[in-house]
Amino acid sequence: MKNELTWIDRNITPRTGAYKNFVKEMESLSSEHFFRDGERTFTDREKKFMAIHQSKGKEFIQGSNFTLKTFFNSNQDFPIEDKFNTPAELVRFIEKQQLNNKVLIVQNAVKFTETIIGSEATKHKVLSDLWAQELQVKTDLSSGLTYTQIDEKQAHHYRNYEVEAAKLSSEGVREIEMTYLEENADFFSDEGFEENLTPASDLPDGWTWNDYDDGSGSLKSPSGHRYYSYDLQTQEYTLPYGRREWTGMRDFMMLQKV
Repeated sequence: MKNELTWIDRNITPRTGAYKNFVKEMESLSSEHFFRDGERTFTDREKKFMAIHQSKGKEFIQGSNFTLKTFFNSNQDFPIEDKFNTPAELVRFIEKQQLNNKVLIVQNAVKFTETIIGSEATKHKVLSDLWAQELQVKTDLSSGLTYTQIDEKQAHHYRNYEVEAAKLSSEGVREIEMTYLEENADFFSDEGFEENLTPASDLPDGWTWNDYDDGSGSLKSPSGHRYYSYDLQTQEYTLPYGRREWTGMRDFMMLQKV
C-alpha cells in the first residue's frame, strides 16, 4: 500500500481483536490457502492489516541466508516472505511451487544476488544451478550423496529447464502466428453453400479446411476466421499477408521449382 502508516496504524491497530485475528489466520495457514491460490480479494482494512504486519516483519533475522518472496498475481502489493538458513530448505520449498499464478524472488544474503522465478523453466534453471554449486562446495543439500548422484540431480533439473524453455518458445511463436493470422483473415459469407470440413494437419484442434461444391474453399480457424482462400475453377488463391490479392496457382508452382 502506497500510503504511509500513521501512528495509530503502528501502535493502536495491532492491539485490536480484528487485527490479531487476521494475523492469526495469516500465520496459521499456508500462503496458498491464505491467498486461496491467488483468487482472494482483500478489503481495504485487510490490506492495511497486511501492510502493518509487513512493517513489523522487516527486522533482519540473524543467520537467515535466503529470503524468498512470493508475489501472487492477484495481490502483488503484499508478498509473502519466507526465510531459509540452508540450501536444502530453499530447494525443498521451490520444488513444491507451481508458477501458474505467482512469481518468486529469491534473495541470497551471502552472495548478495536476487533471482526472479516466473515460470517452470526458470524454476528448474535455478534448481539446476543450486545443485551445480554442490559439485564445488557441498552443503546439507547434498549430504550423503556421491558426486555422481549430485550430477544426476543437476542434469535432471537442467533437462526439465530445456523442456519448459522449449514450450515457452513454441507457445510464443504460435501466439504471434495466430495473432498475425487473425489480423489478416478473409471474411465472406458461406450461406447457401454445401460445406465439407476436413481437420487441418499440423495445426491445433479446431482448424479445418473448408471445401465447397463449387470448387472454392479456405482454411478456417476455431474463431471462424478464414485464410488461404482458393478457387479451383479459376486456379487462384490468396495469401494471409500483403494485399491478399488473388494469385494464380501456376505462379506458385513455378516459384516452387525455382
